[in-house]
Amino acid sequence: MTDKGETDWKVIAINVEDPDAANYNDINDVKRLKPGYLEAIVDWFRRYKVPDGKPENEFAFNAEFKDKNLAIDII
Repeated sequence: MTDKGETDWKVIAINVEDPDAANYNDINDVKRLKPGYLEAIVDWFRRYKVPDGKPENEFAFNAEFKDKNLAIDII
């Protein structure tokens, strides 16, 4: 996501105590095991400021999710 012209990174994570946590190792696992979840996340982040009269948010990388290796590098 971009905010005021700067990248505002978001990290998708799961609690290690979640019973399904062992099934998720990368963003592709989310795509495979929870179809539609990532699209719903993008939609929420795109629109959550609209009720306050602000425009929809924009995304870097055409709203494409990146893998955990990039997340680790950024963090």
